[in-house]
Amino acid sequence: MAKIAFLQSEYEDKLGVLYLIGYINAHGHYGEIFIERRGWFDEINNFNPDLIGFSCVTGGHLWVEMCAKTIKLDNKWDIPVLVGGAHPTFFPMMIESPYIDFICRGEGELALKEILDKIKNGGDLTSIANIWTKKKGIIIKNDLRPLIENLDILPIPDRSHYRKYSFLKQNPHKRIIVSRGCPFHCTYCYNSAYKKLYLHKGKIVRRRSVENVIKEIILLKENGGWQTLEFVDDCFLADKEWFLEFAEEYRKQINLPYTCFGMAKNIDADIAAALKRSNCKCVEFGIEAGNEAIRREIYKKNISNEEITRAGEVLHAHHIKFLTFNMVGAPFETIEQMSETIYINQKIKTDYPWCSIMQPYPGTEIFNFCVEKGLIDSTAEINTFTYFEESILNQPTQKTIRNVHRLFFLLAKFPSLNRFYKTIVSLPLTPLYTIIFYICYAYSLKKRYSVTFRHLVRYWVKLKATQKLAAKNKL
Repeated sequence: MAKIAFLQSEYEDKLGVLYLIGYINAHGHYGEIFIERRGWFDEINNFNPDLIGFSCVTGGHLWVEMCAKTIKLDNKWDIPVLVGGAHPTFFPMMIESPYIDFICRGEGELALKEILDKIKNGGDLTSIANIWTKKKGIIIKNDLRPLIENLDILPIPDRSHYRKYSFLKQNPHKRIIVSRGCPFHCTYCYNSAYKKLYLHKGKIVRRRSVENVIKEIILLKENGGWQTLEFVDDCFLADKEWFLEFAEEYRKQINLPYTCFGMAKNIDADIAAALKRSNCKCVEFGIEAGNEAIRREIYKKNISNEEITRAGEVLHAHHIKFLTFNMVGAPFETIEQMSETIYINQKIKTDYPWCSIMQPYPGTEIFNFCVEKGLIDSTAEINTFTYFEESILNQPTQKTIRNVHRLFFLLAKFPSLNRFYKTIVSLPLTPLYTIIFYICYAYSLKKRYSVTFRHLVRYWVKLKATQKLAAKNKL
């Protein structure tokens, strides 16, 4: 048996890591999760792992690099370090770090098992599909293996790995995922690059069987339950036949509150009725921009205002609350165009208008567009965990973007503020507006997920501390 210690800073269940641990544990190895806290390196040392693993997205990579440096340089541990997740998948040159021994691109279950098999039994660690590594200073790049076609072969995640942390054990909000892949091509997302990466290597969008998903939910219910269960799939409602079957089984066997993501064009009367019967308390879908030209041409999100309006109407008709995802700060977006995003939320009477500042992640289509238009340097990085800080684009409307973002919830919920819109978003009151934003943000999370303010404050403090530490120790 070979052992891997997964390290993380986030106070949250990382579903990808749980799937990895479930798979390797079912094949004769063992994984454990360690969340950063006082004395955690002693805990990891006592575990005596053969491999240390991280899963990270862009923005979280600085903390991973900092932690890997501490392991190798300060602790002087002679333990190989593996990094997987979205960031090394799309930025594999992360392997150039002297403190990282392997990076995994794409799906990791089979690759991780192969690494641990070879650590245990001896074998060539330089020829494993999906893995990039180094040998005598030379980077070895292995091709990707095909995608896992049948997701039901993967063991159901064992969440007991997180229950040793009281903060997570007591968290009333639990998450679950039932599919992999996304069929859409939004410019601000990595999905287009993911499709190119896995071209001719299998079906991109795959979904677990209803029976398999219900089995996991029953286990989750028997081991502590939840107040709100969140399905985090990008396209939970895209397969209408699958969802209608699932909703009926969920109603019969579970019937506890849940939330899910959907596309406005997928939400019709049949879907809404099934959502209501199965005890869905909130549906979340993207508007992104109220201006159709920005939504369709800049973001390449092929949804019309008419479809958004219809989705809002049908959800209201079935008494289902909904959240909308919105962004401000698109390339060349004007103050008037930002107001269109506010107005469409007012029109459909959004319960929870959620707003982010558009972040052009390196490697995405919109990043390349911004480089071409001179709004950003080609070497620019995004080193934040959140979408709520600043825009990295060089635009004269920076302060306005920041203020519209901070006040978006109030502006969308209270149309009476429309006549003061241009004035209040131009005032130099960003610190005050930031406080207002966090109050609205906390209110929205609390209402949707039944999360306590104590949990929210602790999570936010931890996030800020991690950001500052990672930025300070940037390699």
